[in-house]
Amino acid sequence: MTEVTSIGRPPDAGLTEKILDETLRQLQTDAYATLRIEHVAAAVGCGKTAVYRRWENKAALAAAALKHSSQLGELPDTGNIVDDLVVHAWRNVQNQRARGFGTDKAHNIWASITDPAVRQYFWDEFLVDRRRMGTQILRRAMDRGDLPENTDTDLILDALAGLTIYRNTVRLAEIDDGEVRALATALVHSPPLTHPSKVGNRQ
Repeated sequence: MTEVTSIGRPPDAGLTEKILDETLRQLQTDAYATLRIEHVAAAVGCGKTAVYRRWENKAALAAAALKHSSQLGELPDTGNIVDDLVVHAWRNVQNQRARGFGTDKAHNIWASITDPAVRQYFWDEFLVDRRRMGTQILRRAMDRGDLPENTDTDLILDALAGLTIYRNTVRLAEIDDGEVRALATALVHSPPLTHPSKVGNRQ
């Protein structure tokens, strides 16, 4: 939990949203290394105390801004593993675009996410839930017999995430539904399998 709670008057939701929006704007413009809480506070017209009342440090604030611009999405259950994976992966694309990926802002946002402190907060607050959703999609397919029991779920999810991240941060190239579907189809038709030592130990 990155947001600090305290006894007394609850934080103003409108101010919280302004702080998060401004933080994201500054991350897109200047990246995490130059982010200063006092600059965010000045931009939205509040004191630093108002920010620290909500988040314990700069890394927590940056992760909260990244989460604020993202949506967890619904857990798809179409009965078709490829369709479910496409829906799940496309939410990655939409979240990345909402943060500025796919534009000239991509480098700064990527640098923010990969900062060790921010990454840990963002993983704990958001990415871990996205990973659980993807794993649930794949395990459900295994239960139906659509995938082998020893399918390497991590490798499939990493491959799909890697496609969207690479296109949106390195190539700055468009990605469409058909390309995501082609990769998902290939991964399902010839799924990577776990090493025998990993079977039964999936998280």
